[in-house]
Amino acid sequence: MRRVGSTSVVPSRAPGRAGFSSRGLIIAMVVLLTVGAIAWAAFPKLMGPSKAGDGPKTHLVARSEFIHDATERGNIESASNVEVASEVESLGSGGGGGGMAILSIVDEGYVITQEDVANQKVLVELDSAALQNQLLQQQIVVENSSASVIQATAAVETARIDLKEYENGTYVQERSKITIQIQEAEEELSRLKDYLAYSERLNAKGYVSDLELEGDRSAVTKAENKLKLAELDGQILDEYTKAKTIKQLDAAVRTAEAKLAAEKASHQLDVEKRDRIVQQIENCTIRATQTGQVVYANREGFRGNGEVVIEEGTIIRERQVIFRLPDPSQMQVKAKINEGKISSVKVGMETAIRLDAFPDSELTGVVTDVSEYPASSGWMGPAVKEYETLIKITNPPPGLRPGYTAEVRIRIEQLDDVLQVPVQAIIEHGDKLYVAFYDRGSFRAQEVKIGSTNDKTVVIVGGLKEGDRVILDANSYREQLDLPELASEKRARPAGPAASGGTADGVQPPGSGGPSSGAPAAGGPPAGGPPDPSQMFGRLDKNSDGKLDAGEQAAVPAGLQAGLAAADTNKDGAIDRAEMSAAMAKLRAGGNGPGGRPAGGNGGGRP
Repeated sequence: MRRVGSTSVVPSRAPGRAGFSSRGLIIAMVVLLTVGAIAWAAFPKLMGPSKAGDGPKTHLVARSEFIHDATERGNIESASNVEVASEVESLGSGGGGGGMAILSIVDEGYVITQEDVANQKVLVELDSAALQNQLLQQQIVVENSSASVIQATAAVETARIDLKEYENGTYVQERSKITIQIQEAEEELSRLKDYLAYSERLNAKGYVSDLELEGDRSAVTKAENKLKLAELDGQILDEYTKAKTIKQLDAAVRTAEAKLAAEKASHQLDVEKRDRIVQQIENCTIRATQTGQVVYANREGFRGNGEVVIEEGTIIRERQVIFRLPDPSQMQVKAKINEGKISSVKVGMETAIRLDAFPDSELTGVVTDVSEYPASSGWMGPAVKEYETLIKITNPPPGLRPGYTAEVRIRIEQLDDVLQVPVQAIIEHGDKLYVAFYDRGSFRAQEVKIGSTNDKTVVIVGGLKEGDRVILDANSYREQLDLPELASEKRARPAGPAASGGTADGVQPPGSGGPSSGAPAAGGPPAGGPPDPSQMFGRLDKNSDGKLDAGEQAAVPAGLQAGLAAADTNKDGAIDRAEMSAAMAKLRAGGNGPGGRPAGGNGGGRP
């Protein structure tokens, strides 16, 4: 696996049929789908003959500067913003539960001055009609709760008086009555006892009958019972009635006090809610508190969903940002980097920035932050993830405004005076890489070692020298090259002349369909041509889910991913078998004739 921006190369060790590996397929696809006229336009002075009969197109190996840039698009924003948001709370359906409409707002781009701050200039006016109605209703609630507090206060005072009245009045009065009753009963009992004694003396002398004596005795008994009853009333009053009544009256006092506390708390909440509504009405008027240039907090949504356009009539929710005051001296670009490139982007890398609004000027920047997590996307978002990256603009020009669209070129790697060849000049065969030479009808392969690569060129670290001329579209001439036989080819070779369709000495007769003729083998792909798409797909599809996802695509060298991505015709971020087969069919039809030989004759000068 070859890493973008690295000088180390770990060749693939999964060779395919006829010497093709997964990297070989990708190189062929890059040749067909990404190079074309762009490659020829990029190197017009380095190309060799191109007329029919002059041989294949070649490239002159030379030393030059190698540059690997990651180019993405993003938007200008300020790294330091003062956000002005709505502070009107959602107080319910009657007062702003769905937000407040903008009645008036200063024009976007308006510059707030120190004079505006001193005069507290009105910047935004929100519709407070619903809050005004709620304030009237809440004022009525406050008055009602105030009346309830007055009633509860009177109830507490009454309960306390009742308690004192019983302890110092009612009880004393009842106790005095019982005391009098006891005294009267004692006096009556004493009198009746004296009369009974007198009656007994008279009865002894015969002056009082026994019946009269018995009546006097009965009167004494009644007087004793009456005294006992009075004393019992006093005992009940002291021990039970007084305690019970005091507890009841005390409970009434505490109940009244609790109700008063509740009424006071309720009244306080009503007052606070009224005051909060008053504050919200004041918050509907946003005044200047800081200098700066007004930039509306517009937001675009997916196909109009979730879109916010700040203007008069727009409904603003609680805490929603209405406009920002950016710091023009601290501007940055927020760009989204494809997951295939993000591993090469590091904090501190230099960046060139070009604005769509000013295409003739180029700004400079430096990467300040690379997100560790992919940016969120909707349910219809792309399958390939993107990572937000911040690039600080080191030379912001006057008048630079947030929202401008910018193209950023992040300098991933730069090498001076190195040998380079186009990526389509490289052939992968087994676990080794080759270039092809052409000289007076003769083809020759040369093993090379490569270093860093980008989407167009590969740095050569061994196997070539300056001034060499290599075949540009080398993979199209694979059959004409005497490449080493791979171990897999030896295992697949039939054991014997009869099985191979050759003669006893192993030489294939003309037209026999053997490897030298270039004819397709039975049930297999053309000899020397692209491998069977199903077999190639199976080797790349590591998780056997029927698709080459972003991770499996990322396993191929970054310089070859453009060709692989070109096979993704439905743009879902993955490549299925049908797309792979279609790409291979296009490769055969557009670049190779039967047997893998270039269409239209003898392969550009082969004898």
